[in-house]
Amino acid sequence: MTSNRKCLHQSSAVLFTAQWTRDKNPPKKFPGQVWILRNQESPHAGWSSLVTFRLPQWKGMFNWTMDYRKDADIRSPYGIFKKLPQPRKRNYTDIVSKKKGLVSWMVSHCDTEGKRELYAKKMKTFVPLAMFGGCGGRGCLRSQDEACLREINRHKFYLSFENAFCPDYITEKFYRCYTIDLVPVVRGGGNYSRDLPEGTYVNTADFKSVADLAKYLNYLDKNDDKYIEYLRRKDEYEVVFDDFFY
Repeated sequence: MTSNRKCLHQSSAVLFTAQWTRDKNPPKKFPGQVWILRNQESPHAGWSSLVTFRLPQWKGMFNWTMDYRKDADIRSPYGIFKKLPQPRKRNYTDIVSKKKGLVSWMVSHCDTEGKRELYAKKMKTFVPLAMFGGCGGRGCLRSQDEACLREINRHKFYLSFENAFCPDYITEKFYRCYTIDLVPVVRGGGNYSRDLPEGTYVNTADFKSVADLAKYLNYLDKNDDKYIEYLRRKDEYEVVFDDFFY
């Protein structure tokens, strides 16, 4: 694999990243080449309305798609799970005793198609919510990734809320924080019950209201054994994902 465009004529396949493609005219397509349109963002990110993909000279140029969606020719999810031969054994009582907060959220995209910011605002009326990032919370630069994760890990739950409701769209917002000692709270259009290990997360869709969700989080907060069940279940799996997506 190479990013050197001088090798275009000798390549069997050519990969185009959808949200970065701006050329009005496609390069020369050589006989036998497979052109692949790759995407990792929801259509609401804006790439799907780029003029490039509406120009007649691009019509019919792509052979395959590479995407997080199940119906892509080449599926490229943000992360995958591997069942461990033996669950990790750790002192969960000690882990829980070090928690200093209930819910945390790191977010810098403040106005989203999925209105996750409104859901979180309602949550704040029922449970304490520590926010990090550019949407009114404490600063948390990507260059300070490890320090930010340590701060987030002081909480029992993390809001893994997607910015849009799209089929199969489960991003690094879930996978990145799965690696630390907390329970993700998910909200999005992905098929969580199909793609994620059962008992390792809390899904907002399972509750009739924000108040009901908050009631359940408070219940887990007061019942260490029930909360620890989530951590034990998480430790039966290893998550594999690409750091550069974060």
